[in-house]
Order: sequence, then C-alpha cells, then structure tokens
Amino acid sequence: MQQALDLKHADDIEQAKALIKTADVVIENNRPGVMNRLGLGYEDMRALKPSLVYCSISAYGQTGPRSQERRFQSHRAGDERHP
Repeated sequence: MQQALDLKHADDIEQAKALIKTADVVIENNRPGVMNRLGLGYEDMRALKPSLVYCSISAYGQTGPRSQERRFQSHRAGDERHP
C-alpha cells in the first residue's frame, strides 16, 4: 500500500499513526530529529506497536557534524543527473 501524507498537517500525522498501527515496518529518510518533533519517532511508534521494525535512513548518520544536512538522493533509472 502506498499513500502520500503531508506531515505538516495534524490530520495527516494522525492518519500516519493509524497506518503505522497496521504496519510491520516503517522506513523514513528525514533529517535526524524530524520524526521525533512530529510525534512519529521510534519511541512514539513503539508505544503504538511494540513489534514494529523502524528504520531511519539519513545521508550522514544520526549524529555528527553533517547529520543535519539534506543529501539523501534517489538514483532512479532514467534520472539524467545520476547516471
């Protein structure tokens, strides 16, 4: 199942939480701390569903001097910027 949500809106955050309750795995690629600020961090989601597998992907890791940089890029087939 695929669904687009705008996590800047409280209704969409609540919808995300409802979806997560039915999920086995959550994969997110926001900068470190973003999901926590939204109430969708690991500890919050573990409280909703203890068996959830939660994967956070970031370009430069969760800590360190470059952790807040936005650099995670998609390497899609046909994307001329990334041969």
